[in-house]
Amino acid sequence: SKEDVKVRIAHGLYSKKVAAIYLNLFDLASRLGHFVPNAAKIHRRYLIIGWFVVLGGFIGFLIGVWQTPEPKYFLLLWAGLMVVGYVIVKIAAYVPIRSQTGRQELARFLAFRDFINDKPMPENWNLDTFFEYLPYAWAMQFHQSLAQLFSVKPFHRPRWYFTHKKLSTTTEFVADLEPLVEFVAESFASVREKTLV
Repeated sequence: SKEDVKVRIAHGLYSKKVAAIYLNLFDLASRLGHFVPNAAKIHRRYLIIGWFVVLGGFIGFLIGVWQTPEPKYFLLLWAGLMVVGYVIVKIAAYVPIRSQTGRQELARFLAFRDFINDKPMPENWNLDTFFEYLPYAWAMQFHQSLAQLFSVKPFHRPRWYFTHKKLSTTTEFVADLEPLVEFVAESFASVREKTLV
């Protein structure tokens, strides 16, 4: 329940575990070749280079203010260098970290999302298929489309989900589960941000 999650997060029981889970998942994906090795170091290197360029431009600008003869057009070079450094810092976070394999895997997930959104459901799909695909759909933010696709199938609440509501379709199930999933995801994300520095 939400109360359990709040209590555990308040007592700090999740922080190290959640951080370890994020790191382990990223390490696993990296070992599978989905991400460029040492992506964090690459981003950090761009940030350091960007800030050094900004600092160098700033120091050059200050020295130029006192040392450069009139007219001080040469100061535009140092101001431009600061702007370039700032742009490097800003785009450092957008340096691609997915490898070719990672881009292909992402394309497969996106193709699956498009398939769910655009196609009628295959005849051999049943409720087990819905529960098998639901985590992927939730991760890719098309869980509502998946629930809508399976809404014509007979539904029974899974054993692992407890509620007092009578859920008769997959759309009702996803709508009932969504607030809890979003709350847990936001809570875990906030814990991760505090522990993964």
